Amino acid sequence: MLFRKNIEPRCAYCQRGQQINEREVACVKRGIMPVEDHCRSFKYDPMKRGPPRPASLDTGKLNEADFKKRRRPAGAPAFPASIQKRGRERMEIQKVWAVYWSPTGGCRRVVETVAEAAAAQLEVAWESVDTTLPAAREQVYHFTEKDLVVAGTPTYAGKVPNKLLPWLQNGLRGDGTPAVAVVAFGNRSYDNALAELCATLVGDGFRPLAAGAFVAQHAFTDELAYGRPGWSDLFEAKDFAAQAADKVRQAAGVPEIVQVPGDPAAPYYVPKGTDGQPAKFLKAKPKTKASRCNGCGACVRMCPMGAIDPKDPSNVPGTCIKCQACVRKCTKQAKYFDDEAFLSHVAMLEANFTDPKENDTFL
Repeated sequence: MLFRKNIEPRCAYCQRGQQINEREVACVKRGIMPVEDHCRSFKYDPMKRGPPRPASLDTGKLNEADFKKRRRPAGAPAFPASIQKRGRERMEIQKVWAVYWSPTGGCRRVVETVAEAAAAQLEVAWESVDTTLPAAREQVYHFTEKDLVVAGTPTYAGKVPNKLLPWLQNGLRGDGTPAVAVVAFGNRSYDNALAELCATLVGDGFRPLAAGAFVAQHAFTDELAYGRPGWSDLFEAKDFAAQAADKVRQAAGVPEIVQVPGDPAAPYYVPKGTDGQPAKFLKAKPKTKASRCNGCGACVRMCPMGAIDPKDPSNVPGTCIKCQACVRKCTKQAKYFDDEAFLSHVAMLEANFTDPKENDTFL
């Protein structure tokens, strides 16, 4: 019965969703959905049907002695410790993890600051998991209910980077693990990135209890949020972390998922040029100034997509996501972009989004 193919589509039975209560499912594609809803992306998971039935009481094996009142040994609890704690036991966090993808470093600074401050508040150790490079994404990372995971990504076109999303959906595994979701954005807007990250974490088995969007210097230009996150941003991140840690420590039973603005299923932001029209630079790739390049290979090693030819750093046969890691980290300033649509978009950003934006936090 469970494995028949003509099952009625329901979000509650879909591989892409995680049921969060009796009425709602957190979907990595569409956000919070009713259990009875479904869409064209429905993919049946038989293990999500037919919950185990409660065991029936076999009264035929009971006798009169089973109903006699028994004296409890002096000092013994009225109920086993596991039953006493169930539903009201506070979370016992043993370690905090900073898990991030950060080609130019802004997101890393925020995530590690939050993780370190939360660990200090909880008086536990913390550790970083940098998933920026391809080799780090070749494995699956598992976490338990005794971990606190601070997970962060930058905002690309108003959402989680599309080339990172499939790994996020498959490379992180929680088991009711409390989490703090963090996105960095380059002073334009984080749009729907935070909502998408929270929904993805829920689908991975995490419980985001707090979330924050922090301004970081734009990868494309120094004119937007130069030097951020700065001292005041990181001070704000530490205060946010302390509040998140207190919320985790005081949470009892199954904690509620934090509410954030945005739509996880919304389309990506369409970059505009100075003429107000869509700027199409999807195929743009970095160029190399031969007079400056010394062939050190730093750009090859730091490319999060592994797109640059190790034998010829001027050749980029792989997919370029315009993250600017090669441009920002080349010590000889040999890498650059000259695509007209890309430069027009950068000019538009510089003309309209230089006024400092505020960080947003949700608890």
